[in-house]
Amino acid sequence: MAGRGAAKANALVKSQLLSDQALVNSEFGRMPDNLMVEIFEYLDPRDKCRIARVCKAWNRLINDMLLWRHVDLQKYRVDLRSVWKVIRNHFSSTLKSLKLQGFLHSVRKTECISNPVLLDLKERCPNLELLEITKANFTSLEVVSLPSSLTTLVLQGCELPPRWFKEMESNSEVLPKLEYLDLSGCTRISNLDIGDITSRKDIRVLKLNKCYRVRDPGVQNLTIKLHKLETLELAGCDITDLSLHHISRHLKKLKVLNLSECVALTDACVGSLCIMASLQRLSLHQCNGMSEKPVAEISRCLKSLKYFNVSGIKISEEYKAVIQANVPSGCDVVFDSSTTLPTSNN
Repeated sequence: MAGRGAAKANALVKSQLLSDQALVNSEFGRMPDNLMVEIFEYLDPRDKCRIARVCKAWNRLINDMLLWRHVDLQKYRVDLRSVWKVIRNHFSSTLKSLKLQGFLHSVRKTECISNPVLLDLKERCPNLELLEITKANFTSLEVVSLPSSLTTLVLQGCELPPRWFKEMESNSEVLPKLEYLDLSGCTRISNLDIGDITSRKDIRVLKLNKCYRVRDPGVQNLTIKLHKLETLELAGCDITDLSLHHISRHLKKLKVLNLSECVALTDACVGSLCIMASLQRLSLHQCNGMSEKPVAEISRCLKSLKYFNVSGIKISEEYKAVIQANVPSGCDVVFDSSTTLPTSNN
């Protein structure tokens, strides 16, 4: 019922032909408010704003705080002025997640976020848990402006100045609840930044894909301090077998490890990988410094594997059969694909 109602609401919004009187006499006009709010939950933010202009009744319903718990504005790429408007008109303590896309490398001289916007979010939305911002310029922003309620922070492909996280080490009120951090594609992240980030000991998921300035000392630092890590993604980082030694030695709870395109890894890291008994997902995509026999040994030793990507490594048909026979039943083995790691709940 709700799905059919959502489709009808979308059609009414886009046509904009429904008058107030017709609305009163329509199926929607006779529905209970709670059911209409449930239907409106299926609409995206832009359509919610549009239907608020249809009539006073819908405007009142659209301002129901339950409709603004999870807001994804990434596909609209809204500018700072529009973000301000949405925050002031619709955001409240019920907001749980917010996703934005910036204007990095765009011809438009604008952005989607600023320090005042972040501070306003911190005040208006004390229960905000997830903030995801992609392709934005953070050079004028401060980490202390981020809402302290965040448990998940995703800054994919953003331009961050060096040591942007340094306040985390000296100020315990900066991101005290952080558990999930994704800095994939933030190419200025270095070992020094890793040192700042590791002051938050409860981080369970850390994604540093394409952060090529992250090297062995940074990985050693994070493995020593972040013992709760369950997911670590280092695709494209400039690491060697030494990093794998530290990972296997310290991260006993690790379930997901992405080493795609870590081209400096060799067969010498196999011993470290083989003792990581908790691993469920492992990607060695394009780790072409490794050979088929050691890879087969990894498949034999890791009894909890559910996903194993060895594409880009030269493996004969004979050893493909060996690997398939070695892995646990139901494990997805990828031999020929550009896929690095499947989306997981971690």
